[in-house]
Amino acid sequence: MKGLIAVLCSIYIVLIILLLLNQKEKEPEVYEARIIVVDEETNKPIKGAEIVLETTDEACPEITLTTNRKGECTFEFSSPDEMMTSAYASKSGYHDAEVEELELAYFLEDDLTIPLKKEDIVNEGRDIGATGNLKVTLLWDNDGVDLDLHVLEPNGFEICYKDGQREDLQTGGQLDIDWIPNNNPGRAIGENIFWENPPRGIYKVWVECYQPEEAPPTDCNVIVYRVNQEPQVFNVRTNGVHDIQQVTTINIE
Repeated sequence: MKGLIAVLCSIYIVLIILLLLNQKEKEPEVYEARIIVVDEETNKPIKGAEIVLETTDEACPEITLTTNRKGECTFEFSSPDEMMTSAYASKSGYHDAEVEELELAYFLEDDLTIPLKKEDIVNEGRDIGATGNLKVTLLWDNDGVDLDLHVLEPNGFEICYKDGQREDLQTGGQLDIDWIPNNNPGRAIGENIFWENPPRGIYKVWVECYQPEEAPPTDCNVIVYRVNQEPQVFNVRTNGVHDIQQVTTINIE
């Protein structure tokens, strides 16, 4: 009897081992890929760049990654024969980059390096609207979000998009560019307020997210141009609809 039990136990153990081996054989092999994002000019790694991948691999049809301090991020895939249809890289202050139709098999032998080119925010802002001895320009990238530029003048008049507040006849201050999503195809995303000869005093500048209701956090840049001075660039992030971000104060002496 003991001999029979021992035999049955041995058979049971063998069956368990065979089952485990069979399951292991059925498990798909997993590969790891690495993407590196660098500054096009300096070749230095870019921390915090966002990568959006779209692939035909069922294990990861779409994935969003963020680079670490070394400018790197990794993801796993199960079939090197599948095709990556696109890889988008973006980072505030840089132009977006796109890699199309890259085979996942590429990652079996090499990493993918994506260079990003810095935006020339100062010169891009110069092309938005008119200019004068004082010019305040707002730029952003997301054409699904409507941001608004506001400036409170020393006399208490607030220049903004609202009816009756686009121009101050007393100071000559004027909002000449008011970008609205879907109403400005082909135009740069930006707003502009300028003065030919701004009166002395303190000017307060802020940005408000106007729409849509589900507006995501949005990065933008405010550039202040003053005659005979270097432009000042302020990086700002709005955090949803109706969020107001104070940017700076300008002292005209």
